[in-house]
Amino acid sequence: MDEPEHLERSGHLDVTDGHAIWWAEFVADGPALRGGADIPVLCLHGGPGGATSVGDLRTAFAGTGRRLIVFDQRGCGRSRPNPSQDSFDRCLAGNTTNDLVDDAARVLASLGVNRVDLYGRSWGSTLAVLVAARFPDLIRRAIFASIFLGSWDIDWVDRGKFATMRPHVWEYWQSVVPADHRSDPVAHLHATVLDESAEESRRLEALQALVAGESAIGAASIGPIETEMVDIAGHLVYSHYMMERCFEPGIVEAAATLSVPASILHGAHDCLCPPSAAVELANAIPTDLLSLYWYEGSHALSVDGARWLRHLVSNV
Repeated sequence: MDEPEHLERSGHLDVTDGHAIWWAEFVADGPALRGGADIPVLCLHGGPGGATSVGDLRTAFAGTGRRLIVFDQRGCGRSRPNPSQDSFDRCLAGNTTNDLVDDAARVLASLGVNRVDLYGRSWGSTLAVLVAARFPDLIRRAIFASIFLGSWDIDWVDRGKFATMRPHVWEYWQSVVPADHRSDPVAHLHATVLDESAEESRRLEALQALVAGESAIGAASIGPIETEMVDIAGHLVYSHYMMERCFEPGIVEAAATLSVPASILHGAHDCLCPPSAAVELANAIPTDLLSLYWYEGSHALSVDGARWLRHLVSNV
């Protein structure tokens, strides 16, 4: 977590279903941007179930001088309730894709902001497309990075379609589940993580297997699968969204209705969210609004990807 003193201002916003969304505002290093300094960038974090990394955003936007607005999604990070402290039922109440999209507009309204540039990466790109489609009057331009298409990408991972590129990961997942679940190992692992009646050790082993496998898929090159210490609470929201197929957000259909300029940034070697996802999204966005950039790298925003991002947010 980033220390509050590194932020210009932050707080919690009461929304619906008992949720209080943590939000923050800060300025990236660099000279004030002429012509755009008064328009902040709303940044949507990845996941589902992730949290804002102010440090990563400072690095990605370094030198741009842009004002950034962030918030932790429901059940995530510093928002309340949180699975690490509260019941999972409380965290899941009113925790759907539509709720998160509406929260973006609620945060801006609470800050008195009526116009932003929009940036979302991975799961954040899903939300960013939906926000831009639902609230076009709030968005001047949008940047979607490391495209995640909801159900499309869930099938890519959970149904083993990625195995042509990372076959050792699918074999690993099959090896850690009972024989009668080997045709659908990822769904079994998610169900185990969410099963509050299961032994804590079983839930932790399932979560470690999920995290290790996805990390290996998203890595820049094929390497050994290594388990690591992970926190069950921090990943419960992720498994919830995966089991609900991200509540079928219809991102491609929403993209076809966009009316604001949009840029896509995607790693040419991304195996976790494959380049074909970026092409699928690009084909849906009206061509007169779209610019598509491939960067050298995998799922994480590489040095080359960050260079493109800074170029886009510095030329408004």
